[in-house]
Amino acid sequence: MNETITQNTIECHLVNGVGGDPCVYLRSLHSGEACLFDLGTLTSLSHKQLLKVTTVMISHTHLDHFIGFDTLIRATFSHKKELCFCGPKGVATQIQHKMRGFTWNLIDDDQIRYVVHEIDKEGCTQSFSLGNIDGFELHKRGRKDSFLSSSTCPLPMAPQSFITDATKEARIEGVCLDHGIDSVAYLYQGGLRFVFKTDEAARLNLRPGPWITELQQYISANQYSELISVDGEYWQTGELAAEVLKYSTPRLVGYVTDCLFSWNNIGRIKGLMDHVEVLVCETNYDCDTRDKATQNKHLTSKQVALIAAYLKAGKLVNFHISKIYHEDYNAVITQSQDFFATFSKMDEVAVKEEIEQELKLVSGIKS
Repeated sequence: MNETITQNTIECHLVNGVGGDPCVYLRSLHSGEACLFDLGTLTSLSHKQLLKVTTVMISHTHLDHFIGFDTLIRATFSHKKELCFCGPKGVATQIQHKMRGFTWNLIDDDQIRYVVHEIDKEGCTQSFSLGNIDGFELHKRGRKDSFLSSSTCPLPMAPQSFITDATKEARIEGVCLDHGIDSVAYLYQGGLRFVFKTDEAARLNLRPGPWITELQQYISANQYSELISVDGEYWQTGELAAEVLKYSTPRLVGYVTDCLFSWNNIGRIKGLMDHVEVLVCETNYDCDTRDKATQNKHLTSKQVALIAAYLKAGKLVNFHISKIYHEDYNAVITQSQDFFATFSKMDEVAVKEEIEQELKLVSGIKS
């Protein structure tokens, strides 16, 4: 299986393959900046690749998801590079403890600067800053309330949060899932996509010109009240955009790992990343190992396919497969992809019925 996926303006790489520690290296093909989903082993990434990282999205801090932290810090600390971390509640203190475990007497006072965004079960985000200037004290930077997904999904509605801008072109949202502890699923959204409505412009007697690009730039910057000149006539940017532009924010990559197959988790995932273009999802067990998956609050190949089909995902990428299948990871992947192909042909009602049948089987297993 190809472990690098190129989709529109981004490139995703499974750093440790489908069976190694969870870690996805996502790079913008426009800016060259990179993000990491989870911090599994990072030794296969070059120093140059690590220096491109601006944002790290941590699902939770089980050892296989956090073991690469030291490698990232070692590669970046000497460059006075501010890093942004996102994760579940408590991750800021864990990062603080990690940094205080080293001796930093040979560096400049302001050499290490980090921002950490914690998301809780209610979808609220608490932000912190910390650095070596005062021994990595945590300083609160502000709190953002959650917002509810507008998607139609099972109750409870998903309280999710806008966490941060990953790059100038992208933003990140997240939601907490149940893994016995909080495990955060993430959505990486691209910049606005525009379609110019030629017929509407003609109806308004507006000739195409440089003003179209200027208008797009205003809308991308959320500037809806500015005035823009078109053929000598002034328009308010928001009003003109409503007439001649159709635009949307693409849901480029969804990242889901380590969660129980339940309506609560499925509803939260759907609320966050419905119609996502690429879903990268843990596939810890094959479909015949449902009992062990449920007990460990992980997903099977069939359950992953059901979630992907329910989201109407464009592509499913399986990873984080248990090492019990190390002799043939491809068998688990093929099984999941075959399920996905089948379920994707069904309408949403039929997929929900399949989910209900699977949940009945899960409910009979003692966790």
